[in-house]
Amino acid sequence: MLDRETLPYRSGVEDGRRPVGSGLLERLATRVVARPRTVLAGWGMALAIGAVLASGLFGQLANRGFLVSGSESDHAARTLSREIPRQRGTPLVAIVRGRGRDANLIGGAGVAAVRRALRDVPGVLSVEPNGTALQHRGGSIGTPQLMLVSFHVAPEPAEAEQRVPDYRAALERASTGTLKMRLFGNVVVTDRFAAIARDDLKRAERIAFPFTLVVLLVAFVSAVAAALPLVLAAVVLVVTFACLFLLGHDGGLSVFVTNTSSILALALSIDFALFVITRLREERLVQDSLERAIVRTMTTTGRAIALSALTIATALLALFVVGIELFSSMAIGATAATLVAALAALTLLPALLCVLGPRVDWLKIDGVARAARRARLWHRLADVVTRRPGACIVAVAAVLLIAAAPVRSFHLGLHSVSSLPAGDEVRGDADTIARLFFPGAPGPVTLLTTHRPIPPALWREPALAQTTGETDGRHGWFSLRLVLKTRPDAPASRRAVARVRRLFAHRSGRTYVGGPSAAALDLLDRLHTRTPWVVALTIATGALILCAGLRSIVIPLKAVLGTLLSVAATIGIVLRLFPGGELEFFVPLLLFAIVFGLSVDYEVFLLSRIREAVLEGRSNAEAVREGLIRSARPITLAGIALATVFIGLATSGLLAFRQLGVGLAIAIVLDVTLVRCVLVPAGVVLLGRWNWWFFDSRSAAQVGRRGSRTAR
Repeated sequence: MLDRETLPYRSGVEDGRRPVGSGLLERLATRVVARPRTVLAGWGMALAIGAVLASGLFGQLANRGFLVSGSESDHAARTLSREIPRQRGTPLVAIVRGRGRDANLIGGAGVAAVRRALRDVPGVLSVEPNGTALQHRGGSIGTPQLMLVSFHVAPEPAEAEQRVPDYRAALERASTGTLKMRLFGNVVVTDRFAAIARDDLKRAERIAFPFTLVVLLVAFVSAVAAALPLVLAAVVLVVTFACLFLLGHDGGLSVFVTNTSSILALALSIDFALFVITRLREERLVQDSLERAIVRTMTTTGRAIALSALTIATALLALFVVGIELFSSMAIGATAATLVAALAALTLLPALLCVLGPRVDWLKIDGVARAARRARLWHRLADVVTRRPGACIVAVAAVLLIAAAPVRSFHLGLHSVSSLPAGDEVRGDADTIARLFFPGAPGPVTLLTTHRPIPPALWREPALAQTTGETDGRHGWFSLRLVLKTRPDAPASRRAVARVRRLFAHRSGRTYVGGPSAAALDLLDRLHTRTPWVVALTIATGALILCAGLRSIVIPLKAVLGTLLSVAATIGIVLRLFPGGELEFFVPLLLFAIVFGLSVDYEVFLLSRIREAVLEGRSNAEAVREGLIRSARPITLAGIALATVFIGLATSGLLAFRQLGVGLAIAIVLDVTLVRCVLVPAGVVLLGRWNWWFFDSRSAAQVGRRGSRTAR
């Protein structure tokens, strides 16, 4: 039995005090093991209340957040709604098809049919023709006739999206044998994206679950232990969704808030549970009771969990700097999931372990258990890293830098309709409109200006196909729809918007250029401007918290460098797998945020074990060897379990999800193998006691002297 005074959490920091927060964690763990059933009852009550609240979350989510607040496209939308009464609200389009010899089925009759269909649907402000009837090429009798009928609805886009099923149903009910009407518009496209995203996530979970379960069985050694992270993730997710319901009750959140919170809830539940159970099994060998082993585990590994969660949550909040509600929602969801996961790991998990007792090892896989105890692979790895740290660093850095080479030339893309799966009905409607009118017809550019007359140079714009919807408004405003020769989400359309804006930049009056292409241009410009600030703030906040928590300046800098290398290498590999040099607009930033958070988790766990060994009096190389042997297996298997979850997204019908899923899987595997298990420990070996340098050079020496006294 180890004497209490020799325990690492008693050793503390360099001056001999306990680590910050260890006393609080010891008291918390002592109370949890004293009343585990009370803790479980409390979480059960939270789960019951959370389930009721969480059920209402999805009803208040929408595809809000793509319009950059304060941008020119935002001003265009708001001014149009205010100054052009006929175009107030959210625009939608009815696609009217007719068959037969009577051309009047299209034209006035088509507009009248749309008016009748929408007469009893609330919120419809205006119905007007948006183009003339066209025939398919050949124009033979009996071929479909088609026209577009515009109408505006009162709600904002996020609210209009929730009413899309009502508008679609009204048009379908009014359709006849000779007249067919379908719904199209920007909110229809985003609604379709949300539906596909939900279906893809469910399918990815079904595909990945068997593989994830196998990895969890190998990682946790027994079936009962392997079930604990799944229980933990389910509880964390329900409680997180309940918190999000309360946080977004007034302002609303993006549908993508559930994606990021689900990823972090599952990821951290697996990590925290595996780290705790691994440490508990070690402590059971030296402690005289289960309760003491749990308290000891939660005072050491629990401190790493608390430090990791605080770093992740603080770093993820940097996404607010982007100033786009989509990323703000992601930040809220990820932060909430991180904090709830940490709270559950520090209270619910030890209570479950206390009640289960030895039963946590029921249904043990003996062969896996023996291999885990021997840890031959990790002994060999530790020997290589500690004996040849310089060669390990050079080899890993070279691999990562070569993989990261394409990063120098990649750019962001923003695809909407064109990224929908082939054969999708909404994409089919857009293709039909583009074929019969012009490629830009599904999402025309809106020109709103007080400058009259329109500069002749506008008509010479090479991307302009035609203009429609000339409307006079109040206070001298005039609106015009510009139909381009390229599809709305094409880079050429964004370049055309930029040229039109420059055309009016130095003229009298006020001019706003809006529409889907303009909104995409503003979004990408904001990301190019703000992403460096997000990365810098994430790194700075994470490094500062790690400095304070690990009492080191060098280690956080190495952690940041390793994470940046793994993210850059991941983006380079993804660019090779998805040719074209383009990533969807939210993939790089979200990839960085999630990978930074998870890598911090693995970093804290690994370095905490190494630091404990240093404080117990072991030499630097011995401490690295012991920390690596004890940490590499749970870190690697936790990462592989997550990779199996992420790789399921590669089956998505949406390009952005495929890129994100493949990128996250690659990043996690690179991080838990090459970076955390080779690069980081090799760096610790090379730097020696200077790893623990904190503000003055005496800190490193104090760690060594304190460790020597503890060893004696």
